[in-house]
Amino acid sequence: MIGFAQNLLTAEQLHRLYLCSKNGLIKVIKRNAVFNSASIFKQIAILKQLVIVKQILKLGIATYVMVGVIGCQSVSFDSSATSSKAFYSGEQANEIATIRTQMAAQYLKSNDLDEAKRQLEKALAVNNRYAPAYDMMGVLLQTEGSRLNVVKAESYFKQALALDPKLMKARNNYGVYLSQLGRDKEAVTQFEIAAAALGYEGRINALENLGLTALKLGDYNLATDTFIKILERDRNNLLAHLELIDLLIINNQISQATTLYTEMLAFIGDSETNNPRIIQQGLKLSL
Repeated sequence: MIGFAQNLLTAEQLHRLYLCSKNGLIKVIKRNAVFNSASIFKQIAILKQLVIVKQILKLGIATYVMVGVIGCQSVSFDSSATSSKAFYSGEQANEIATIRTQMAAQYLKSNDLDEAKRQLEKALAVNNRYAPAYDMMGVLLQTEGSRLNVVKAESYFKQALALDPKLMKARNNYGVYLSQLGRDKEAVTQFEIAAAALGYEGRINALENLGLTALKLGDYNLATDTFIKILERDRNNLLAHLELIDLLIINNQISQATTLYTEMLAFIGDSETNNPRIIQQGLKLSL
């Protein structure tokens, strides 16, 4: 038989525990800290969402630190309670949605698509205006690859951008989606916006996507300008070197191509010297 102690967590204690989770700290609850059965379910519902350790997520492990019911083998309660917005302030709902989306990203990396989707559904249940969760759902459905899910993915990318037009990660992801569907002109529009966004951490990636898509469209001027921009920001970018060397060879600008090729060999070391494309470029340049 389970004995319940009288030390029920107060609202203030719950808030302190939540703040600890935000700072990436683990709050250890003593084993004799069991709760009054009358409100145990509501408190667990809150803590299941709030007390998540962010630092563990950085290691790729989704781990919960929750207050447990000592002696219980299982706890059942209405799962809809965990998604009730009545439990959370706007800040708390945003924090939960952020963490859930981060967890989904980890599950997606490990190819656990079902669990990733569950985490995103929980994120949107507490904050249905959290744009990154819609973006991640689009990536998830696109990754799954079935016709129905690929079609459905577009609505999530569009919703993410409708909620937050400045979410450049979503623009880049939507551009990749469009390009994979052969809608390259539309993709260029998304890549151009993301590539021009100063401060966006994925800006180089957006520029790479823009340059490659321009090549697919046969827009060599845009491609050349884009790869030059990449080298201005990342001089050791292998992709930009490879593409620019080919473009220079096509334009019979052998001297400039040779200079870039020599520069490329200097920073790749031995890791890429057997790359067939690099060998072929060397033969074209008679090096």
